[in-house]
Amino acid sequence: MPARLLDDSASALAADVIARGPQSRPDLAEKLQLSPASMTRLQRHLIARDLINEIAAPNDYGSGRPIYVLEPSPTPRTFVGIKLTGDTIYGVTTTLTCHQNAALEYPLESRSPDDVMELTSHVINELCPNPHWVGIALAGRCYPDGRIIEAGYLGWENLDAGALLRRHYDGPATFVNDVEAVGRYEQWFGMGRAHENFSTVTIGQGVGHVVIHHGRILHRGDTQLGLIGHLPLDPGSAHTCWLGHHGCAAALLNLDYLTARMRQASPTSQLPSYTHGPIPSNTPGISLDPAVNWLHDCLVANAPGAREVLTESFTNVCRLLAIIADVTVAEALSITGELVPLLTWGLGDIDTKLDNMRDPVTAPIEWKLRPATFDFWARGAAATAIRAWIPSALA
Repeated sequence: MPARLLDDSASALAADVIARGPQSRPDLAEKLQLSPASMTRLQRHLIARDLINEIAAPNDYGSGRPIYVLEPSPTPRTFVGIKLTGDTIYGVTTTLTCHQNAALEYPLESRSPDDVMELTSHVINELCPNPHWVGIALAGRCYPDGRIIEAGYLGWENLDAGALLRRHYDGPATFVNDVEAVGRYEQWFGMGRAHENFSTVTIGQGVGHVVIHHGRILHRGDTQLGLIGHLPLDPGSAHTCWLGHHGCAAALLNLDYLTARMRQASPTSQLPSYTHGPIPSNTPGISLDPAVNWLHDCLVANAPGAREVLTESFTNVCRLLAIIADVTVAEALSITGELVPLLTWGLGDIDTKLDNMRDPVTAPIEWKLRPATFDFWARGAAATAIRAWIPSALA
């Protein structure tokens, strides 16, 4: 039986309709293990609170009594998702069903916690002056109320960002680890609609993953540390991560390492110029990572050693995916992060690589490439905000 998205029966019913879309009463009752009487009582409560709506739909036979279907309330609601990096703040607005609308980004002029929270408040107000809830995602370990244990890219440690935010913004907000936020989006609005067991993998400036098992995100006290980053991919490599591990994922699959390797492989005179300014993406208001754009320019320009450097990285990404798929018993993988475009540059076939690295009797792994831009991570923060809002809307 699929796990509930939220534990309380009323919240679970609302969450399932909001995240999974229109469903019949019998299907929902069976999935959530609710009696007919409980289903009727909860349905009335959720309709009265304007979280869901009941509509009549034709049955499969096209005649006879209609089937009553529950769908998300059409009442407009806005949620804001924020993603903080070491140098930029990204923000999006979404609907109740996490459809992304507006998006924007601002450079961080300062990493001072109060300055960052003040700018976060400004971004929230520019996106939506009065959102129903805000989710704030950052790389590091944090509590939902904003207490930060550590956030390395921002240089933060043992501080209360939630209290600082409330100096500038008094609306409800939830803080979340950024990789967990992406996993939450997938659990509710992405791969979780079709799979109970899957993993979300992030590759870019860092490496991370989230495991969803039987419909639930697996947690441990230190899961926010990006543990998969220290999995050895090439122990014979001379390159190490900051902890001294030779050839681990964190050492080999990050943008700083790849740009350095490219400069070592090719004479400077034969490398394309590096654009430091913002590079527009397909999402208005959101830019691409200039390092990734430059790596692609090196490949297109056929710079000496470029294809070899990037093919090696492509192989290492596939090796990481194969290990995660088999160790976590995943049916599918979603992949996001700045380095996702690397997998689309004609450096090899992902399915063939995964097949060659796994036992031939194992079932093929379904995989999906998600957007490489940070507005997708901010959307994950918005999914976290929606999850936090539902119980409060029923209180």
